[in-house]
Amino acid sequence: MDSKQWREIASEYIEGTLSADKTREVREFLAISLEARLDELALRGITQNLNDLPEVDPPLFFADNTIARIEREREEAQQKSWRSWLPNFGRLALGSLVAGGVMAGVAWQFFFPRASQVSQAGLVGGPTNSVQPTSAAPRPILKLSSVKVEEATLTFNLTLENAESAMVLASVSGGPTTGVSLGGTEPPTRPLKVPLDPAQDVQVVKLLSAAGGTKGEQWLITPLMNLQPASARLSFGMGELPLTPQALSELAKRFGQAITVVDVPQSERRIQFDARNETLEELLTRHLGPLGMTVTRAENRVVVSAK
Repeated sequence: MDSKQWREIASEYIEGTLSADKTREVREFLAISLEARLDELALRGITQNLNDLPEVDPPLFFADNTIARIEREREEAQQKSWRSWLPNFGRLALGSLVAGGVMAGVAWQFFFPRASQVSQAGLVGGPTNSVQPTSAAPRPILKLSSVKVEEATLTFNLTLENAESAMVLASVSGGPTTGVSLGGTEPPTRPLKVPLDPAQDVQVVKLLSAAGGTKGEQWLITPLMNLQPASARLSFGMGELPLTPQALSELAKRFGQAITVVDVPQSERRIQFDARNETLEELLTRHLGPLGMTVTRAENRVVVSAK
């Protein structure tokens, strides 16, 4: 089994509808695939979130308003023969929407957003307990702190925000994978230790997480030698580098400072990094800010994240 085959049957595996032989094959694949295990955790989180959604009853006048809209569209459609199928489609859509409480609530917000906003502002009569818009849940955040190198081990704390629980897996190239659970029956902040290869000047640690039905990816790029303070300024010219952790490790090595990359997709787009008597934070801000990335400083690290 490969990743493509796993994703094609992942939902069936979560729902428990696979045959015994196929289930055993999936479990064997999950045992050896880090990415697939995080896929499973994220999918189970999404499924749980959907199961926890409350049923939403549409307003009493939802059907009347929807039917009136369909009638208007039917009159317009009859003027153009090539759109004569719209009335039937409208009736079918109405039946589907009214049949599902959640879908009806979504459709109400889509069709009549202005009416909902006016009612909430108190500009029209009627009951004050009108339908309230729901805001999207904040994205789970995994924060790193107290990052330091001790002998051949990189230690740091992980803190989970905006989610009840998460699973985090950390790996280095050619090294073992370590993991930790946060939240649930475990504390929301826990330490993690990652074995390092002392022969490497710069160590790149990959952190994969699954929380609240979403997956996250972070890269912790840490130089092990010639560490420098945040105020260090350099001037140099470099060749073009792709936006990958391996390429950014060259900057971390030159400045002697750690870089954390948070949920930034890797790209082969090449960037001409040239330092002009700048700190590492200033250099990355100048080059990556125009590409829609945010550069900040956290403790002894520069953090690059997607906006």
